[in-house]
Amino acid sequence: MTLLERQFPGVMVLSPEDVATSLGFSRKSIYGQIAAGTFPIPVLRIGQLIKIPKLLLAEWLDGKVLAFGSESPTCTGAELDFNPEVSTKAKRGRPKNGQK
Repeated sequence: MTLLERQFPGVMVLSPEDVATSLGFSRKSIYGQIAAGTFPIPVLRIGQLIKIPKLLLAEWLDGKVLAFGSESPTCTGAELDFNPEVSTKAKRGRPKNGQK
């Protein structure tokens, strides 16, 4: 928790942009995972506002770091991958050639 506390002192919830910055991912990939329901941490939704609890993020990071550092890992690297191409939203507007 010390790294997150140093990055975001006195804050209890983080925006997806803050999470993307601290994890080194793009903002689009974090929003894509949240929209697809595959983001590994429960998010808070208030209308269109999305927030991620800093404590849950820290616990998740601690668990993943410890799992990789232990002799018998409990997770694989595939669990940490974020796929920015995942989107469940329907495209708006007129379809282009070959799209439906």
